[in-house]
Amino acid sequence: MSDKTKIEWADATVNAINGCSVHSPGCKNCYAMKLAGTRMRNHATREGLTDQTKAGPIWNGNVRLHEPALLQPLRWTAPRRIFWNAHGDTFHESVADSWIDQVFAVCALTPQHTHMILTKRSARMREYLDGSWQSRGIEHMKLWQKRPAGYGTLLQTVNGVLPNVWLGVSVEDQTRADEHRESFRATPAAAKFVSYEPALGPVNWSGWEFVHQIIAGGESGPNARPAHPQWFWDTRDWCLPNDVAFFFKQWGHWAPVCAMHDDLIEDLYDPAPKHSPEASRRCKVDQCVLHADGQRFNGKAMFKLPAFQAGSGAMTMFAVNKRRAGRLLDGIEHNAMPEVHHG
Repeated sequence: MSDKTKIEWADATVNAINGCSVHSPGCKNCYAMKLAGTRMRNHATREGLTDQTKAGPIWNGNVRLHEPALLQPLRWTAPRRIFWNAHGDTFHESVADSWIDQVFAVCALTPQHTHMILTKRSARMREYLDGSWQSRGIEHMKLWQKRPAGYGTLLQTVNGVLPNVWLGVSVEDQTRADEHRESFRATPAAAKFVSYEPALGPVNWSGWEFVHQIIAGGESGPNARPAHPQWFWDTRDWCLPNDVAFFFKQWGHWAPVCAMHDDLIEDLYDPAPKHSPEASRRCKVDQCVLHADGQRFNGKAMFKLPAFQAGSGAMTMFAVNKRRAGRLLDGIEHNAMPEVHHG
């Protein structure tokens, strides 16, 4: 749990439910999974949640509820935008309904906060919210309301949903978009958002007009897969006419040359050899050409490809790390958030 977070679209994180299992290609380089199997593998909240493999730690499907984190938002009086369970999935198949009931009970008792719950399991989220969660959660609400001052007052549902809870789904590519769209459309929520991160392929957002926000970003970390800038341009250009807030979180580990300032570009290249001023300068870091279909080609081989020679959407990318790559898209920082009132 943390009253601070480096996540650009949240003010705080609450890791009440920890543990998960690999569910889609976006899970390959999961930061939380690696952390749970390395630095935190002996911590009480993470112990036994991963298995060690030749490829590194992998989620094993075990999950754990950490009550001190669960109850922390009840003590925060100042309004916060809270991201729930970044080190797990609230709607994972191993998570008991009673745990989810408690999460929503905390949300109901803290009307001052905006709660953002993100999942890769949209079908279970829809099933849960179609059920009797309100009647089950009321028992937790009654109990916590009796605790010392500062534990909040009960927020009533409006049309069956809590007005301070935003629900989201993770979408990495067109396959995942198609899998989630209809179940997410049928899910009741005060606001709905999409986490298009890590972006691993282009997405046609037609049919997603029901969402309030898309948060887009590339993958970070040394093993990150680069994201083509066209995927983000297309997403941004779809959001505006459809009244969907667009939030560009980051380029990630890889940055396209079109998004880098001159000083960074100069720093990435060795000077041209003195004896041959017209020779191409050598790049200090790995570079690749990323096509619209997500393929990447390293080294001299990329220049032999007909697609590259024809210039069919190829983009030179540089591995510069998340901090240096930044989060400007065409020189603009996109931070749009939905305008949703708690009522």
